[in-house]
Amino acid sequence: MATNGENGYDSHEYLDKDIGTVPALNKIRTAGAVSLSPELFEKLYLQPREAAGSSGIRHFLGNPTPIGLVGFLLCLTPLSNILMGWHGAGPYLGLAAMGAYFFYGGGMMTVCAVFELICGNTFPAVVFASFGAFWLTYAVTLQDGVYGIVKGYPNQAAFMNEFAYILLYMGVLCFFFMIAALRTNMAFVSLFIWLTLTFGCLAGAFFQTYNGAAALAGRLQVAGGAFAFLACIVGWWILLSLLLASVDFPFQLPLGDLTSIVPGYKSRQKKSDSVV
Repeated sequence: MATNGENGYDSHEYLDKDIGTVPALNKIRTAGAVSLSPELFEKLYLQPREAAGSSGIRHFLGNPTPIGLVGFLLCLTPLSNILMGWHGAGPYLGLAAMGAYFFYGGGMMTVCAVFELICGNTFPAVVFASFGAFWLTYAVTLQDGVYGIVKGYPNQAAFMNEFAYILLYMGVLCFFFMIAALRTNMAFVSLFIWLTLTFGCLAGAFFQTYNGAAALAGRLQVAGGAFAFLACIVGWWILLSLLLASVDFPFQLPLGDLTSIVPGYKSRQKKSDSVV
């Protein structure tokens, strides 16, 4: 191809002969030259920037976090409505949404967790992998007709009494997630607060079913559904915020950055070393 002028080629926007060398180089920016601010990084990847690994691979893979959030929300949102008994929903613990638990919850969230690990995002990877496994566990448990799990118990209450322990320790796990999320943003923290209360109430509902306190179990189930719905509202807000940021929308939704309020251990060590 023949050149035209000292700086470039015919009809090339950046290397035209009328554009000087320095302006041309300033216009042609590689992906590696584009840097994210700590606030934007934390919003997109839901973890502090200093805790992340190399970001070069992210330019090829993109951000997997919204995929995991979609899987999570399309499982928990309808289940929360069912638990609250909206529009005559029955006491079947979301049996009709079992396909969503397998594909949106187990499938999408597990795939998302793998790509979060590849991108070096440990905290989101653990969160999505944990919930992906939970939704698969819940879906398999609901398939009593296939696996015959409940049939091995003298009654359904005895089965619910043991399954309650899974819900109880999912609540403990969400509490740990909430503590770790204090290094990310307020939205993520509030999401795990509501989820901790959700699993606590549902575990209580299952235990009270075994105790024969049907009325109390029903109230705890509705409360668990209400807390789950509050978690979903926060989750939809986070998802929309991530989607808007991913396309560089004219305005952004705040998530309440906490990275500057809760300093990391490494940054505190650096400050203490500099003082010494």
